[in-house]
Amino acid sequence: MAQMSRGQLEDVIRDKAFTDPKYRAELLANPKKVLANHLSAGLPADIDVKIVEENSKVIYLSIPPKAVQTGDELSEDDLRKVAGGGDSMGCNANAMLSFASKIDVKF
Repeated sequence: MAQMSRGQLEDVIRDKAFTDPKYRAELLANPKKVLANHLSAGLPADIDVKIVEENSKVIYLSIPPKAVQTGDELSEDDLRKVAGGGDSMGCNANAMLSFASKIDVKF
């Protein structure tokens, strides 16, 4: 098993999906299961995985969630989520950090 960054993992998955039609079909049909199969540990239940397929007329870009600007105040709901270990998107922050910082990939 090799350790790699999220970007490297995405490159590996993209390359495999490009060359293996069966893998591509499974990735489009059940992306969380396919990604979990690559990881030495499964994905947290509150993490969702979405795959989109570009075509000649549509290009998709992924951007990170909007950060809270200096001086902006958090709502009471956001404060409860942060205090409970979740972020403003309802995800467990510790699980997200653990997942994003260390990915073990199986091929």
